[in-house]
Amino acid sequence: MVNRLAAVHGYRHYLELCTQTTGRLYAEIDRSLLTTCKRLMYRCPGSPGDGMAVDYNSSDLDISECIDAIRWENLTFDIALIDPFHEDGTSWRDLEEGFKLIGPGGALVVHDCLPPRRELVSPTFTPGAWCGATYAA
Repeated sequence: MVNRLAAVHGYRHYLELCTQTTGRLYAEIDRSLLTTCKRLMYRCPGSPGDGMAVDYNSSDLDISECIDAIRWENLTFDIALIDPFHEDGTSWRDLEEGFKLIGPGGALVVHDCLPPRRELVSPTFTPGAWCGATYAA
């Protein structure tokens, strides 16, 4: 979806906001379309395990220092993939921060907004497949 939107709309600046357990799409970004690719990953105490760069990292749920660093660098993005920790509070927060970092005419793509089965929905973390409450945010 991100690659297609970038190609159609000429987007060049991409942000992925995710966690170590949710962010598994960064390697699929077509870097020939995008001049800037940044990743903010939280709940990531070490390496994400996918071999891809993490530009802004937090070991816990707090992303305030990461957001401050992006703002200090005066960055805005044309497109962002938001793949939050699927609890209600983090989903809302990540969407709000994502919207603030998108420039005019940009787009937000949100992962896990259409849970395929009711049992994947719960307001608190469930090990295994879990869509949480992101769809509600």
